[in-house]
Amino acid sequence: DWYYCLFYWDTLYVESLNAGCALSGRTLVVDVSGITITKIKRTLELATKQMAGWPEKEHPYPEGLKQTLVCNVPWIAEKFWNSSKMFFPARDVAKVKLFKASDPDFVKELQKHVQLDQVPVAFGGASDEPWCYGRDALQTPSERAELSMQKFAQRVSNRRNSLRLSIQARQSA
Repeated sequence: DWYYCLFYWDTLYVESLNAGCALSGRTLVVDVSGITITKIKRTLELATKQMAGWPEKEHPYPEGLKQTLVCNVPWIAEKFWNSSKMFFPARDVAKVKLFKASDPDFVKELQKHVQLDQVPVAFGGASDEPWCYGRDALQTPSERAELSMQKFAQRVSNRRNSLRLSIQARQSA
């Protein structure tokens, strides 16, 4: 847990340097379409166990989350959230906003925090970056693994060719 927080704040610092301004947190978008009561129960059990180890049941590290936008929320997940949010600090509950499927307010709220060219089309954005997760996945896991291996092999091949050219240049000089 502490390693994740260290990594989080370090990457936020680097992103701040690259952006030329101080970034103070991140917006998390969660698509819960297809969630089941079993998955909700497991998540609650994990969160309860993790919170038990924190002082006063609150995360001991600085807050880094600005907003959590949960989209495609089925009625059961909304009921679950409404009944369980009393277990979380009020400042954390205030950062969570739920949106039902096809709710036009989701994109409006998202635009307050993120530019639409950074958002996958599956979430109402305009990013041309491929999105291969969730129900909008274009590939099976094995196809994604194969593509990942092909990309890795290409990087190795490119590196090998680069080294070969570098050696030939040294030898001819």
